[in-house]
Amino acid sequence: MEKTDEHPIDQLRLFRVLMDSIPGPVYYKDADGRYLGYNRAFQDYFHLQNADYVGKTVWDLPMLREEAMAHNDADVELFNTPGSRIYRSSVTYPDKSVRHFISKKATFFRTDGTVGGIMGVLTDITELKRAEAALRESEARFRDLSEASLEAVIFLEDGVVVDANRRTYEMFGYGSHEIIGREVLDFIPPHMREEVRERIASRNMEKYETLGLRKDGFVFPLEVHPRELHAKGKQIRISIVRDLTERKSMEEEILKAKNLQSVGTLAGGIAHDFNNLLMAIVGNISLARMGVTNDPKITAFLDEAERIAFMGKSLTHQLLTFSRGGDPIRRIVFLGDIIPDLTERVLGGSMIRAKYAISENLHPIEVDEEQIKQVLHNMILNAKEAMPGGGTILVSCENVRATPQDRLPLIKEDYVCISIRDEGMGIPDEVLTKIFDPYFTTKGMGAQKGVGLGLAICYSIIKKHNGHILVDSVPHRGTTFHIYLPAYKRETSMFRGEDGQALSGRKGRILVMDDEEMILKIAKELLQHLGYDVTPAQNGEEAIGFYRQAMELKKTFDAVILDLAIPGGLGGKEVIQELAAMDPGVKAIISSGYLNDPIIQDYRAYGFSGILTKPYDAKELDDKLQNIMKEQQ
Repeated sequence: MEKTDEHPIDQLRLFRVLMDSIPGPVYYKDADGRYLGYNRAFQDYFHLQNADYVGKTVWDLPMLREEAMAHNDADVELFNTPGSRIYRSSVTYPDKSVRHFISKKATFFRTDGTVGGIMGVLTDITELKRAEAALRESEARFRDLSEASLEAVIFLEDGVVVDANRRTYEMFGYGSHEIIGREVLDFIPPHMREEVRERIASRNMEKYETLGLRKDGFVFPLEVHPRELHAKGKQIRISIVRDLTERKSMEEEILKAKNLQSVGTLAGGIAHDFNNLLMAIVGNISLARMGVTNDPKITAFLDEAERIAFMGKSLTHQLLTFSRGGDPIRRIVFLGDIIPDLTERVLGGSMIRAKYAISENLHPIEVDEEQIKQVLHNMILNAKEAMPGGGTILVSCENVRATPQDRLPLIKEDYVCISIRDEGMGIPDEVLTKIFDPYFTTKGMGAQKGVGLGLAICYSIIKKHNGHILVDSVPHRGTTFHIYLPAYKRETSMFRGEDGQALSGRKGRILVMDDEEMILKIAKELLQHLGYDVTPAQNGEEAIGFYRQAMELKKTFDAVILDLAIPGGLGGKEVIQELAAMDPGVKAIISSGYLNDPIIQDYRAYGFSGILTKPYDAKELDDKLQNIMKEQQ
């Protein structure tokens, strides 16, 4: 019998040794859910004494009720359906810390075959849970950042799109879920695919530029920033994709502006001197006409000579448009008043007719009228030349509101859009991108030869008016130029109804200052023939002295004409300051062959009452003087 009694004790010791040799926490309970015991790892993990849990159920332990209920439900399930299962559980400690476990539980049986209890092995997965939570949080944060990005974010696995943000769908024009699962090369034009394929295969991480292909077939420039990462056992390539359409457009605009500036440097250097020569020619023609009254043949010759000389003025005006700082001389203009007449004059004698679609409530614009007429003239002339066999030109004007979606380099919202459409052969794509470049021309050396400055000048003029030019062309169906100019929205009724006629009235005493002897001589003779009393001055000091003397003698000048630039002396800007100090009511006209000086654009801010751009004829001179002298009355 003693031998029989020792055998169970050995088994129990063996069981305990085996239990304590297990590195993870192990426990066992009876069929009523009471702890029968646990191994040393369990005791150490939960900081227990030998029998702290023995005889207790989960309801007796210091844990939250919902946690105790989860443990108890698992035990009941095993008792009802014996076997082994894996459960997830958690324990909240008095200090509010929480530990998470995986518990593998199994039933054990008595010798009579009934369920004797449950044995459980615990694995602490708290750190794993924290890592999973951190990963989920990181993934959510990355997803939020990806969705908030203004760039497309594309995830690739072996060249196939496995994920993409909302911007990707917008950029490439696809609907929801139409991108996932497709090869990324589907969104690249065929001729660029091999290059992109090689970059992906070589795992090249350098940024690069390529082209994108929208669902509708539109091709646009892209910049790609690739990165790679290892996630969930897979190699993922992340591409940050930026649409370069707007940037490329801006770069083209800057390049055009630089080209125009280089032309302007050359043009501005010669235009002033040329205008002085034209002034002498036009002045002498005006004087000659005054002396010839009974010979219509000579009068006709003089008229033609004067017309050609003023064509030279128009040419210098065009050249000076390129000069740096050559801002327009602005006034309020109603396009509906000028477009039909100008169009008919350009088309006169041709087989081309014009149709008009001009909005009745069209906003006025504040522009340099001569420059805008020049733009319209060039555009209509181009349309005319595009249809040598005849046809119809449609000129339309409407109010438009620019929005960011238009992708136009415009600042203000309200514009007037002038569209000029022809029915010609259209402009080839390889030419379309160059038509606004200086010196580019498709005209040969025949009757319609050109130097390629027409559209470049138009481009420069519109840019200096804070506007923009677009061109649409379809082969064999024609070309349309769209000109956007800022609308003038203030009260405009006061600008309408001006008859522009010269004002009659008394002649007066005029002081003229110019350092060019021939200009001073011409101006003096023109004024004298017009009936004015003239005092010439060759420099600023002399002009100031004459004006002071006239005031002392109580014979004040009715008006003063001052040349803008006097090399080495006082010019018009300095002289007007001295004259205004002596006589706040001085009426002065600034005269110059330069159009690119700030004084010309805003002459009233400098104290002048009017402006005369060289060359000018007798009528323009008389009209200007009569107008400012009327202001005195």
